Amino acid sequence: MLPAFLGALAAASMAAQGAPAPAAPGKVSIADPNSLVAALQKAGYKAKLTYEGGKPEIESSAAGATFQLRFQNCESEDGCEDILVQSAYDMDKDDVSLETINKFNKDNRWARAYLDDESDPVIESDLIFAGKQLDEATFIETMKAWDDVLGRFHKAIDW
Repeated sequence: MLPAFLGALAAASMAAQGAPAPAAPGKVSIADPNSLVAALQKAGYKAKLTYEGGKPEIESSAAGATFQLRFQNCESEDGCEDILVQSAYDMDKDDVSLETINKFNKDNRWARAYLDDESDPVIESDLIFAGKQLDEATFIETMKAWDDVLGRFHKAIDW
């Protein structure tokens, strides 16, 4: 009973000081980027937390490629609302056609791909944190699905 009370007291103290409360046991929280880093690492992914423009960003890798988890819609006083998962590829101009990207998008509903301003392929997906927390297992299953989509994308763009 005492450990639970002390944990609640610590969380309340952090909230009163403006610091994000840690994720609940078995959960990851968008307000606690370290909980996402820890979950990724526990599942065997590399994960490094940095800050870009004051917003958290986690760099990781899957299917042989680096990707970022970019925290989005962070303007409200409640903090960030969702995460953009993104991987971009620097390839020779015209290596990947718009037709290839369109076919990938048609065949893969869990991610979207496009060619950037330099005609390099980019793939993205969104993670929405309803209630600011997700079950850790759900988050990891989502990242495994991302890993699978990346593999299919690599095949599509011949990377």
